[in-house]
Amino acid sequence: GKIAEGSLASYPVRDVALDVTLADRVLTVRKLAGEQGGGSFSAVGTVDFDGLANVDVTGTDIALGIFTRFAGVEQEVTGTVSLTAHIGGQTQHPEADLKLTAKNGGTNGATFDDLTGEAQLRGSVIRLNQLTVTKYIDGIAYTASAHGTIPLRALTAERSELVTAYDEINLTIALDNADLSLLPVFSKQVEWALGRTEGSLKLHGTLAAPRLDGSLRVTSGALKFKLLENPLTD
Repeated sequence: GKIAEGSLASYPVRDVALDVTLADRVLTVRKLAGEQGGGSFSAVGTVDFDGLANVDVTGTDIALGIFTRFAGVEQEVTGTVSLTAHIGGQTQHPEADLKLTAKNGGTNGATFDDLTGEAQLRGSVIRLNQLTVTKYIDGIAYTASAHGTIPLRALTAERSELVTAYDEINLTIALDNADLSLLPVFSKQVEWALGRTEGSLKLHGTLAAPRLDGSLRVTSGALKFKLLENPLTD
């Protein structure tokens, strides 16, 4: 079949072509392709509901907001992303490998120029091999990066719920070559910020109850919280 026009996570898609079969609880995707904005996406492979999965997904210059909407982010996110993903392992307990590059993204009034990431899903743990955000200011590149593990349990646990150390987030965030202007991308409480940073942070706990340890130094910086009338300076 073919879908001339539709939407995915409220983002328009067009010219979607489908060629799939289902036999003996095995789904075969010969073709699933379409266009979104100025980009395109496609998927091919097989999914045995009683066995293995083997699916490859690609996307080129599609809206980054599609993925943030699925992740539960309500704020409007700008930018485009290109990615490749492979889904394998047992269908009931899949494994996944993901590589992505995003450009000209932003949210909460703040922007970044480039974002690159590489992650794997093994068992119930996301292994973030590298996630790097870059912003250019006066021709100088400022970057913040993170790596570590994110158990799926840590993303769904309630704030008051106790989890084992194995199910806690374990991320290292490097800020030695970053700039505070990246902060509004990650926090809607920050209106604007500026100043070069030094230091590193460790993120533990769960998404609902995070714990942050480490050190951060800023020289001659400024930070404006939305709830405060005047910015913090120097």
